[in-house]
Amino acid sequence: MYLDEIGLKNISLESITSEGILLACASGAIASGLGYSIWYTAMPLLKTTQAAIVQLCVPVIATVLGVIFLSEQLTLNFLIASIVILGAVLVFMLNKKTV
Repeated sequence: MYLDEIGLKNISLESITSEGILLACASGAIASGLGYSIWYTAMPLLKTTQAAIVQLCVPVIATVLGVIFLSEQLTLNFLIASIVILGAVLVFMLNKKTV
């Protein structure tokens, strides 16, 4: 079964309920809706290049939220990558020629 292949051996299909599926879908819809609402509210305030550069922060934000809410491990690789990404974003945002 596919669940075994992705490391979910202890999950049985009988334990999946329609309520769980509905809550998962609602959670995704709310999170996506909120994210897109914030993004499209901010878009008119940003120039095109600024919006493109700020978009590069999404993986860092997602990982930080994973650490906070899902107890994911904070690794040295993540810290280094985040510093590089946020540093590059800062350099471009402060450079008046690129934005």
